[in-house]
Amino acid sequence: NRFCLSCHVVGNVGGQDGPDLTHVGGKYDAASMARRIANPTDVKPDAEMPSFRTRLTPEEIRAIAEDLCA
Repeated sequence: NRFCLSCHVVGNVGGQDGPDLTHVGGKYDAASMARRIANPTDVKPDAEMPSFRTRLTPEEIRAIAEDLCA
């Protein structure tokens, strides 16, 4: 997703501003990851990542979370 890769690296692709998401599935399940994508400050109050709740549909958020955590 263009939003994710502008800040995060997955594999060998993406930005360096946010955490590496290559192995995030070993740390979080898809439901937890979806919450972090939708509104990061609900999970981590000092999160720098913006909310994507209004930028992505719930289906897009779920698909990204499931892909990252697969």
